[in-house]
Amino acid sequence: MERPRSSLTARSGLALGYGLHLSTYVDSGWVWVGHDGGVNGGLTNMAYRPDQGVGFAFMINSGNGKAFERIGRVVRDYLTQDQPPPESPPVTSVSALARERAGWYRPDNPRVAKLRFSSACWVSCG
Repeated sequence: MERPRSSLTARSGLALGYGLHLSTYVDSGWVWVGHDGGVNGGLTNMAYRPDQGVGFAFMINSGNGKAFERIGRVVRDYLTQDQPPPESPPVTSVSALARERAGWYRPDNPRVAKLRFSSACWVSCG
């Protein structure tokens, strides 16, 4: 469930991405695996750090996105407070190959299929 399964992501060998209902994301330098979602009147979040064996889940009976973000921030900060800070990735420059790839892109696996048309974006590497 943790490995990216979309055809484009899987073929490129990326370690971060959307698997079978789990996504891997970076927050404040920490890599988390999880899933969040919401319905009218409720929001949920579940995430864990496989390398540290810690995780969390919470649900709120509200559609208040700001409260949801604040709760998530407090929980993630608490779970990482005694950990040494993650190493920053090395600084790299944009290559000529990346500049050749500038253009319109869209996710091959959007979280909300009805909104696929609005997910395209322009990538400029200049």
